[in-house]
Amino acid sequence: MITMSEEIGHLSAALVSAQAEVDNAVKNATNPHFRSSYANLEAVLFTVKPILAKHDLSVVQFPGYEDGVCTLSTLVLHSSGQWLQSEAGAPLEKPTAWSVGSCVTYLRRYSLASITQIAQEDDDGSAASEPSNPKPTKQTKPTKKVAPKKPTAAESKKLLAERLSVLEAILEACEEHGGVDAKTLKLGSDIIKDGGPLERCEAAIKHLEREVGR
Repeated sequence: MITMSEEIGHLSAALVSAQAEVDNAVKNATNPHFRSSYANLEAVLFTVKPILAKHDLSVVQFPGYEDGVCTLSTLVLHSSGQWLQSEAGAPLEKPTAWSVGSCVTYLRRYSLASITQIAQEDDDGSAASEPSNPKPTKQTKPTKKVAPKKPTAAESKKLLAERLSVLEAILEACEEHGGVDAKTLKLGSDIIKDGGPLERCEAAIKHLEREVGR
């Protein structure tokens, strides 16, 4: 559903100008589940925020969750006070804190891309929804187990960025719906502010998942 202010003339003109300057976000992440590449939320934000600000536009997004459906309200604001709001949602088969956080990030990215007309060719929402009716695979002979390869520095940095994004989404959902004490929320916010480390970020995510699941 879309709602808007009584007048949107200034907002419309600004949005037209902004969209004319926006290039497609660089596909900087890979979805191992679907083996596809996509531009993550960070890349989309990096692409659109400066251009929106240049034309006196800003975007505010509010996540929510109710009856098995993850929701997101996206509000486009213009300095004139005019506004445009849209609602998006996606059902979750497994409503864990992690899947809600992943779905919120997914909806945030797609809503921003839709508003600014950034092409989104690939689907990275495997955490929110799994492919239905997977084809059976042929049985193969057991292979010799190989020790897991130690991630490179670049891979570790990428993983940390992704986990920090999940932690941020969980914190936003917790602040929106309550149920987690302020001290725990502050500890999570400090981890995001400090940029890790990965072990501390993972521990915070697991702790928040337990808190929300109580």
